[in-house]
Amino acid sequence: MSQNSINNTIGSSTTNTVLSQLRSSSGQWNSFADGTDTHGYYSGSGTPEGVVAANRGSLYSDTGNVPTGVYYKTTDTVNTGWIPVAGGGSSGRLVGFTITQSSFPFTTTSIMGQSTNPTFSEGLNFLQMRTVHTPLAVGNRLIIEFSAFGSTGASSGSGSSRIALFQNATGATSAAVDAGGYNSTNNPTSIYLRYVTTATSTNSATFDINAGSNLSTVSTGINGSATGSPVFGTAAMSRLTVTELTP
Repeated sequence: MSQNSINNTIGSSTTNTVLSQLRSSSGQWNSFADGTDTHGYYSGSGTPEGVVAANRGSLYSDTGNVPTGVYYKTTDTVNTGWIPVAGGGSSGRLVGFTITQSSFPFTTTSIMGQSTNPTFSEGLNFLQMRTVHTPLAVGNRLIIEFSAFGSTGASSGSGSSRIALFQNATGATSAAVDAGGYNSTNNPTSIYLRYVTTATSTNSATFDINAGSNLSTVSTGINGSATGSPVFGTAAMSRLTVTELTP
């Protein structure tokens, strides 16, 4: 039997008739022609968009580990023009979630500049806030969020706490936020960062948070004061999450 041949088995006439088709690889299962148009039924693992060439009216079933659903072909001949019409193919569907959280009190006097994009060598890497996420499909939307209690050792606006998000420890930051100047003992503040990007591969991605301040004489604290004292005991937690949605 050739790779693309189909083996048909039909039940006897005295029982319910069952059509069983066997292929040695994914691809086209059936071809239909009504005298005017020709279309078919296909299957495979992953989206057919940009991969499977078919005519308008064709259907495709995604049989991958995380099925996207059923696709309908809106164009002729080419491999583009597939749209999701059923199953999990709706836009914005949650398909993945990763979270790292820690109550570890973290403090640093490392400087993180403001005039240029922070680099991974600036500030201090908060290892307890490293998370690894493996995208399920290229093109899915990734929403990375970080939240924590933060403090600075400055009692006035002269000092500020800063955090920056890095992907795969690259030189340039993905996103950064300045928490402003707050008293380290009495006025911890909530720090929040949100960054949205698109998955360009299904390789695991490592996300890191670096923390620092604008002055070497000013301490920055996460989950506690700038001197390392916890906020709310162990109840104050920092969280780094990655939410993955279909495009």
